[in-house]
Amino acid sequence: MNARLAALLTAAHAPAWRRRYGVEFCALLEELPPTPPVIASATASALSTHASLLVTAGAFALAAAVLALGPAASDRRTVTAHAQPAHAAKRAVSWDEHLPCDTEVSC
Repeated sequence: MNARLAALLTAAHAPAWRRRYGVEFCALLEELPPTPPVIASATASALSTHASLLVTAGAFALAAAVLALGPAASDRRTVTAHAQPAHAAKRAVSWDEHLPCDTEVSC
């Protein structure tokens, strides 16, 4: 892999991770071929170093949404079922009602 791509993939990692492992990781990437699996692995590694930041940002976004919607949002989650009145009996449906008028059935 060329030095520029290796440096770019190394720079995508979190600063604390780069301070500790950056030089060795960049040297390792320069020795590896630039195949899609190698680049995908390095990219996934970079994303994982930012995972705690993403989780924290997601938690703040969720809290902000809950605060913005207020208690009225929690009231809307109750679903009420509409039951039929007790006097409404189901009427029997015959087979003939489901057939078109001009259709004859023979067995």
